[in-house]
Amino acid sequence: MMEKSNVKLTKIPIEYLLEILETLYNEGYDYFDLEGIIDPDKEKDTIKITVSEDYLSQEDENKLDDYEQLL
Repeated sequence: MMEKSNVKLTKIPIEYLLEILETLYNEGYDYFDLEGIIDPDKEKDTIKITVSEDYLSQEDENKLDDYEQLL
């Protein structure tokens, strides 16, 4: 079993995070993966957000399937 651990990321800009999450939501994603990068030499840390086709809502996944069939 994987051991739990906490990571504290500092000074993550709220405006950019909200814009990214809103875009992903509007594109039909229900989930995302979040990775934190702590850089002690910088004033703020970095986050990385990734998504997969598996994270699309069922409705948007069907739209993607329909689009792929047209190609």
